[in-house]
Amino acid sequence: MAFTSAAQQARRVQARDLSPQDLTTQALTRIEAARDLNAVVSVNPNAQGQAQAVQARLDAGETLPLAGVPVIVKDNI
Repeated sequence: MAFTSAAQQARRVQARDLSPQDLTTQALTRIEAARDLNAVVSVNPNAQGQAQAVQARLDAGETLPLAGVPVIVKDNI
């Protein structure tokens, strides 16, 4: 999933082919594997909890365009 677009990932989440928790786990695994690059300074310690909350919203019937797709925000200030 690392090389698919956010739109493709969102479609798979909406189709229930993939969960927000799965995507979050994959993202966290890739971040950890590349730790020596220092590309990510900090990781949200509640990322999995937020993924579960998004899943609950989807299960409740909400339609959110990019729900469940993890993002990295570049902060270089």
